This record gives sequence, structure tokens and C-alpha cells, in this order.
Amino acid sequence: MLPLFFILVGCCLSLPSDPKPTRLPIPQTDIVPSLSIPGVEIRRPRPFSSAPGAPVRKKHGNIAKLKRLPKSHSNQQPSAAAYFAKHLRSDAAHGAFQTGNVSAIDRSASQYSVEVVLNGSPVHLVLNTGGSDTWVRAKNFTCLNSASDSASGSKCDWGSYGASGFRDGPIYDQHFAVKNQDGSALSGQLGYMDVTLANITVKNQEVAIATQGTWHGDNITSGMLGMAYPSLTSAYSGNDLNDTSDDSALEYPPLFTSMVTDGLVEPYWSIAIDRNSSDGLITLGDLPPTNLVNLSNSHSEHPNLLIAKYQPSYYTAVFDGFKIGNTEISESYPLVLDSATTLAYLPPDVADTVNSHFRPAATYIWYYGSHFVPCNATPPIFSVLIGSSRFEINPVDMIKHDVVDPKTGMCQTGVTSGRDGPYILGLTFLKNVVVGFDMAAGVIDVYSRSHY
Repeated sequence: MLPLFFILVGCCLSLPSDPKPTRLPIPQTDIVPSLSIPGVEIRRPRPFSSAPGAPVRKKHGNIAKLKRLPKSHSNQQPSAAAYFAKHLRSDAAHGAFQTGNVSAIDRSASQYSVEVVLNGSPVHLVLNTGGSDTWVRAKNFTCLNSASDSASGSKCDWGSYGASGFRDGPIYDQHFAVKNQDGSALSGQLGYMDVTLANITVKNQEVAIATQGTWHGDNITSGMLGMAYPSLTSAYSGNDLNDTSDDSALEYPPLFTSMVTDGLVEPYWSIAIDRNSSDGLITLGDLPPTNLVNLSNSHSEHPNLLIAKYQPSYYTAVFDGFKIGNTEISESYPLVLDSATTLAYLPPDVADTVNSHFRPAATYIWYYGSHFVPCNATPPIFSVLIGSSRFEINPVDMIKHDVVDPKTGMCQTGVTSGRDGPYILGLTFLKNVVVGFDMAAGVIDVYSRSHY
């Protein structure tokens, strides 16, 4: 298997031994200037592993099913495409810089939920690879509008679960607060609960209960499960719920970090998204078993894991190029791996080459910010390269028959231009692979799935 190093945008990693969270300064050596772009910093995360004297007790069988959430106009759209587009447009409008990125928000952004058990009660949470906090809404959550005024509770569209409280009350003189670029904002308290995910239970895990905020939910989920590094947690000192200043920022071990350092699981998790259903799998400590996911012989050369820092942050890896038919483009690019983004947003020359190889060639439609072809067009053989390994995209993912332009009757292609970046591998790519995140080695493993 070939390792792919991953990058987490804009944060550093530390594992405080003191139960009281602390914020450590970000070493400048963690920043990768050659990969960063205006408004987005690329950083190397700091690997972590089990604490000394805590051998892993359960290495296999830690699997939970993911469920794709229904789309609606009110849903949060936490895709990399949506966030990066809004971010760069906003900064350009204020004169910070003029640059292009994803030209249109991913209108078909997807979310996946997973069942988590908090203090014995099951709840569905949105899987969030761009953050680290596990949080759930309070039973008496106050729904606010954009002006921070109280609004009808139904406007937030929560699922049925509401946390009643922590085992031993909230942590003194700390609070939880998140502000996103899409206008959503949450705040509340921090405390300890017993948390179970994929048959693994962490006793007295620090989590957050959101007591107020602006949110646009899906009527199914009641919070989020964060799978990123400790440096992306959203804890702050004091009781001012509006305080999100760097000076008051704190850091604590999130759920997966606690599992690893407590010796409950190997420092490795993987995700598989299915094309032919609304399901997927998250596996802790291992890859999914072969009876659930058929892997081919193609695997990665372990690219470095990186973090693209923005709000939220994203797992990123440096890939080695692309192959379109007989044309090979051997140039390294940092690519965000994001299950909430539908398309592959690639460098313009790559996207143009891919779309010119459809028969007939694809047409760019500015309204969508993407390319379209006749729905019966023939797609090219398109692969992503990692070292000497080639990861071919199934032709069925190269044309999206569920996105049809009503004026032309044409279907959207699975690849389009990411303009100035960051560049993103969404579900077009992820439905064809299993991705493993090795948090100890700081690399990503990519396994090709047999065509299904």
C-alpha cells in the first residue's frame, strides 16, 4: 500500500496531558508556504498515537453506518466548494484580494449522518471532517435569526433528540462557540458524557451542548461529530458566549483522539461512500471488511496528510497528477478530500482537458459554474495519480444524470474547474475509493474499489 500524506488546513496539533484545555502557539514550521493560497493556509498536522502503557484492546469490527441526509433548501451546505467560494468572494468584495475559486456553490452538496450514543441515548449527528467538536443541541435550545433575535424553534429544524445535561454539570468558566461563514453560529456549554461510536465507548468525554444559535437543519440530526485534530476544537475561556477571540481559545482532546490515547482503537479511521444507495461506512482502527467493500489491487503511496485552514478546515493531500485517456498530466496538486462536495473541482487546464475528451465535448454553463454534456455522451477514461498508482473513476460517475439543465436538456459532468483553488475531490472521486486516515503517521491511504 502506498501512503498519501494529508494536510489539515490552518491548524496545529497538540495533545495536552492536563485535563484543562490549553492553546499552544502554532509553530511557523507547520505552515507550507508553497501550497498556501490567499485566504487559505496549508499546515502539517502533528501526528498522535496511544499513550504509553495503553495498548489497543479492540482492533477490528468498529464499524458504523453512514446515512446520506435528504437535501432541502434549508440544509446547511458544509461543502468545501461552498465555503471556499463564499470566503474568497467575500474577501474580494472587501478589497482583500481578487482571485477566482469555485465559481458557484455546490447546489447538490451532501451530508452524511451517523448514530452516536450520548449517556445511553442514541442521536443522529452530522459527520464533520472539517471540525473536531462533538456537540448536540440542548433540549431547550433557543433558535436565533441572523440578527440574534429569538425565532420559532422550528426554524432550526432539529431532529427529535435534545440533551438534558452533563453527568456532573458544565465545566466551570468555559464555553463552546462556533461561527461559520454561511451565517450559522452556535454557542453553549462544555461538559462530560459517556460517548459511544462504532461500538467503542469513551467514558467522560468532553462534548458541547449548544444552547442557542442560528441553524438550518434537516429534521433528522441534532448536532455534529467532529473527526479532525484537537487544534480545531471550539472551546473558549470565560462565560461570554460571544467570545471567540484567539486569546481565550482553549484546546481539548476530541472523541477520536480520546479513543486513541485511551488505547481503545488504533490511530486510524476510514470512510467508504456507496454510489448505489444512500449509505456509507465509517470504520475506526481499520479498513472496512472485504465482505462490505470490494477493494481492487490499486492502493496509494501514502501521501502526506495536510490541513487546509479555513472555517471549517479540510483534510488535504498532495496528489501527483491525472490521466485523461492517453494524456498524462504529471504535476503535483494539493486536493481537498470532502464527502460534502459532489463534483471534482480541479485546476482549470485539467478540468478543460477532461471535459474536452467527452464525446461530444462538454460545454461550460456559467450559471452552474460547471460543465454539461448530452446525457448519452461517452465519458473519457479519467484517473487520479498517486505515485505509481492510478485510481480510475468509474464512467458512471463522470456524468450526473440527476442534474439536468432544463434549457438544454444536458447533464452535468463530474469534473469542473476550481479556478484559482483550492482544488477538491468530492463524491465523483470518493465513490470509487476507500480512504484511510492514519493519524499516527500523518498520511492518507487510498484504496481503489472494484467497479460496482
